[in-house]
Amino acid sequence: MRTLWIFGDSFSESWEGVLQRRHSHRQYQYCQWLGRKPHHFSETIQEIVNNQKNSNKITEIRNYGLGGYDNYSILATIGHHIPEIKENDMVMIGWSAITRWRFMGS
Repeated sequence: MRTLWIFGDSFSESWEGVLQRRHSHRQYQYCQWLGRKPHHFSETIQEIVNNQKNSNKITEIRNYGLGGYDNYSILATIGHHIPEIKENDMVMIGWSAITRWRFMGS
């Protein structure tokens, strides 16, 4: 049993995370039009790994990707959760553009 950990920006964010902000995202309208939540790449990875013979199955997906994240925020999130990551877990990191940075507005 292992966990798939995902860190990154909007390209990594789960559909659940996106849909929580439905008032400002066209993704919510797309899901309503589609009639379901689209398949996320994490589900594909879980399916591939779990269908391999003699593989350590992925039993949990923990996605900490978030739209708008810069590499500093991604790294901070990894640092916050690194004590929880076990030896056989899988970790995926989707780095953002280097032109993105933290900005505190007033």
